[in-house]
Amino acid sequence: MAASVAAGMVANTKVLKLTDDENFDNFLNLCVSHLPTFIGDLLRADMTHDLQNSDQYLLNLVAESQDAMVAFNENVEQNGKLAEILSLVEVLSEFEYDIIAPESSENFATNMVENEPEVTFLKNHVDIMVIEDAYDAFIEETLNNVQGSLQEVGIARFDFLRDRADPSHFVLMEVFKSAEAPAEHKKSAHYLQWREVVADMMAIGRSAIKTQCTIWPEYEHCWDSMLEQLELTAPTLEAEETA
Repeated sequence: MAASVAAGMVANTKVLKLTDDENFDNFLNLCVSHLPTFIGDLLRADMTHDLQNSDQYLLNLVAESQDAMVAFNENVEQNGKLAEILSLVEVLSEFEYDIIAPESSENFATNMVENEPEVTFLKNHVDIMVIEDAYDAFIEETLNNVQGSLQEVGIARFDFLRDRADPSHFVLMEVFKSAEAPAEHKKSAHYLQWREVVADMMAIGRSAIKTQCTIWPEYEHCWDSMLEQLELTAPTLEAEETA
């Protein structure tokens, strides 16, 4: 049986190219100032830096429903902030996704804590094309991989999405806590089983955009989807220390 989409959550992903390197500081400042203000209207707003193309970035927006995403896009103030960021880049591609995992919208909330030490996480956007008669089996096997992956100490997030326009197109959003974590993940029993079982389900070989989490967010608590309770608003440091 096919998995249902969790609570109707959706994501919008844009691949961006900075049009002028001299605009980087302005681009960074706009991302840092504007993206956190999207939380509340949205569940997540992440901008990461492509490791293979130094002038390219990956923007991922997550909403609790398609209606919430539409409302965000129609919000004049928020749309104006997003337009400021996008004015400095070329949109190379854009996709709308339904979210299969995680199943709880709380796991997309950004827990913003001041004065956290900087960490350098890695985020992979893995595109997978699946043959038509294998959709259900692929979803079932991938959910097993997601569940196992979230038990790994080196993984902060492991989200599973499906293209709203193309049902054969699936995406894994993988956030790793260190440069070593991706290799460790590929040694895990759940990954090796997933790779073997789904190999014949793929229409073409999977591809990945590998990014570094150096734009927004940069902090560990903003990425940890394994926290059971995350706040949409920034908690005080005192509350964080006594939690």
